[in-house]
Amino acid sequence: MTQTTLMRRVSRRVLILSAILCAAFVAAQAQTTAFTYQGRLSDRANPANGAYQMQFALYDVSNVQQPQPIPITITLNNVAVTNGVFTVSLDFGGSAFTLGGDRFLEIRVFSTATSGYVTLAPRQQLTSSPYSIRTISASAADSLSNLCVSLCGRCEDRHDSGQ
Repeated sequence: MTQTTLMRRVSRRVLILSAILCAAFVAAQAQTTAFTYQGRLSDRANPANGAYQMQFALYDVSNVQQPQPIPITITLNNVAVTNGVFTVSLDFGGSAFTLGGDRFLEIRVFSTATSGYVTLAPRQQLTSSPYSIRTISASAADSLSNLCVSLCGRCEDRHDSGQ
């Protein structure tokens, strides 16, 4: 076996390995910033039933009036509540979770009696699942992505030039 043939085999293997790593990384980036929240709602000590209009606001503290880091309020109409249980999909965007620290969800329910929103208390602390949107060590994955692109390009150039 000549050195040229050996180099071509090695180059092909590196190209295939690089393509697999890059494909795996692209698949890992497919996660969105939306997360599911499930809660309980009571109406005068009884489990609520029906469609409700709700607002969800994200705070970085449990008891201050100003939402943080950016005041984002999501309003959802016709949230189905059955036997007091509701499930919603919320998306405050990735930037709402990049600074770390605690995040609290304030929930408001529209009341026909007052023609306004009633704020439910206390705010609900969000746990680690929504924080998995982007971890502190994600910069290592970004570096790997750049390396994969660089390696794939080099292997393709060598393969195309017959090296």
